[in-house]
Amino acid sequence: MKWVADVQSLEKYSPRPEESSPGVVQVLTVHSAKGLEWDAVAIPRWSSMIPRMETTRANELGWLNEGSLPHPFRPDALYLPHLAIENLATIEAAEKAIAAYGEELKEDAYLAERRRVRYVAITRAAEALMISGSFYNATSTLPTPPDAWWGELEAAQHIPPHDPDVCTETNPNLDESVVASWPTNPFGSTKHEATVHAAARLVNDSNPDAPTKHDPEIERLLAESRAEQTATVPTRIPASRYAEWSTNLDAVREGNRRPVPTRPFAAARVGNEVHVWIERGAPGEDRFDVDNGSDDVVELDTTIEKLKETYLASRWRDAHCLHKEIEILLPQGRHIIVCKIDAVYEIDGRITIVDWKTGAKPTTESEKDAKAMQIVLYRRALSALTGTPAADIDCYLFYLAHNWEWNVEP
Repeated sequence: MKWVADVQSLEKYSPRPEESSPGVVQVLTVHSAKGLEWDAVAIPRWSSMIPRMETTRANELGWLNEGSLPHPFRPDALYLPHLAIENLATIEAAEKAIAAYGEELKEDAYLAERRRVRYVAITRAAEALMISGSFYNATSTLPTPPDAWWGELEAAQHIPPHDPDVCTETNPNLDESVVASWPTNPFGSTKHEATVHAAARLVNDSNPDAPTKHDPEIERLLAESRAEQTATVPTRIPASRYAEWSTNLDAVREGNRRPVPTRPFAAARVGNEVHVWIERGAPGEDRFDVDNGSDDVVELDTTIEKLKETYLASRWRDAHCLHKEIEILLPQGRHIIVCKIDAVYEIDGRITIVDWKTGAKPTTESEKDAKAMQIVLYRRALSALTGTPAADIDCYLFYLAHNWEWNVEP
């Protein structure tokens, strides 16, 4: 009974076809038809593929083509043939191995996959199945006989045998064939096309500065739109941006009302890599994949290495770390301040927060206030989380580029 109940439960989540509608024909790929079923199914183009095309398609599954991924790095490697050329002594032996590899790709990978797809297609029919093919298409000159699976169905007497005598050496209808283009008119009809072109001419010939009778209504709509788009302060505010919200609220609101992607800066890439490297425990080799052919990248790598050397020479390398990359949500009135603390240490029995900085240290009082505000919020958040009095929590901003520790007092 449990097995029946499990099957019933799974069937509820299985894909189901739409209810059939009279006069409606669905056209879809075999892959999108998996798990579905129809009363009648028609499968066209059961003609064989040109051998050269089969070879090309099969080779695309391999890794000898330019830009292809070698099999050891692919998740489907278990289902692909292996090219054994490690111990071959001559070019002739390697050429034979490569040729055999190509044949295996065709037989064991490409044709096997085509057979599986054909099986999926013919098993979608509940009552009636029609398969068809043609010796010629609209532009072919040479005939293409039925494919191997058609022959297997004939041999098993599931379908009547085809008449090979109807196939001639060249396409008898080549001169009479008509190649239809779709759509015949992208505008749908000649009348509609003329209307669209006329409207386009009116737009192109118009004067955008000329007054119209609709100007008052347009201005009123724009005014209402501007009023509706007034940005509000979000509920969640990152601690790193709290100073912006505190000192320049209108500008940040405007940017928040119409957010746009920010340009990726090299400094951000440096900061991200150094932070991730410290978080992982400062391993000996932990490089991101970059294009070392660029002078800019080489300069960035040099900067990153210098910052890492500064960290390794600091007292924080061997200090007892309690937390790394800990996130604390600090309620602040109607809002929540998101505090993402880089590291929390225990130094001489005291809790110490450290925030790694890879940029330039602040020079003006306003810059110092903005940076201090972030670390002060970290202190409040950790105090609220752990119950440790804020006065007993030390906070440091460590500027790696200057090897400068800034102790921010409570």
